Amino acid sequence: MCYNVRFLTKKRLNYLKRLNPLSNEVSELETELDEINTIISPTFITSAFSHPLLPVVIANEVGIHMKPMQWGLVPGWVKDPHKAMELQKHTLNARVESILTKSSFKESAVNGRGIVLVDGYFEHQIRNGDKIPHHIVCAENEPLFFAALYTNRFDSDRKVITRTCSIITAEPSDYINDILFNNALDGRMPLLLTNTNAQAWLRENDPNQAFFDHIVSESKEILLTAYPVRPLSGKKSPGNSPLIIENIANAGFATQQTLNF
Repeated sequence: MCYNVRFLTKKRLNYLKRLNPLSNEVSELETELDEINTIISPTFITSAFSHPLLPVVIANEVGIHMKPMQWGLVPGWVKDPHKAMELQKHTLNARVESILTKSSFKESAVNGRGIVLVDGYFEHQIRNGDKIPHHIVCAENEPLFFAALYTNRFDSDRKVITRTCSIITAEPSDYINDILFNNALDGRMPLLLTNTNAQAWLRENDPNQAFFDHIVSESKEILLTAYPVRPLSGKKSPGNSPLIIENIANAGFATQQTLNF
């Protein structure tokens, strides 16, 4: 999986309403979104290896919330800050097949499931030996819901001091692997949630592997569109600007493809 995403910057509240928050939760979500907008500026591309803050939707006993969380999950049992920093390099993503068994993720798989909202993300296609970056978005022009895990770390007074998260990945279909990845990369995709199962993802009280397998199977219903873009890094990259998501297919670089994930 490519470690770049584009944050949702507009109409977040409308998207969150698809999760059916209670009427009294909506005003609190508005406040939380205003706070997030002050600390997470509009972002078109970012690198996970810088451990940026991501806006993560969670649900607890008092309702649905959105919290900023650092990318790279650190479980609560890690006390040494140096070990925590080292672990974060390896917890940017979590494979859905092992989240119930891997020590870094198994507690969050049961009690710490969240959703990362993005407009799109980036992957590379290998063509004639060249790596061509593609921007991947929902074919229906809607946001993408990435399944995620999170954890809260507390101080001695049980006050939250840091929140961290991982984005869950799953095996892509053969079609995507052949057409987009050409079997040249790691062949992983973010685990996408539908508007329907996103609520179950947040609120399921006793998840098991069958539950996660069902989420994976339903993710195949989501239609994606991929189109080529400018280099994501280096001197030829426009960096964090709208140009990074511009479709350059009209320049004869490649053609747009619709993918069924």
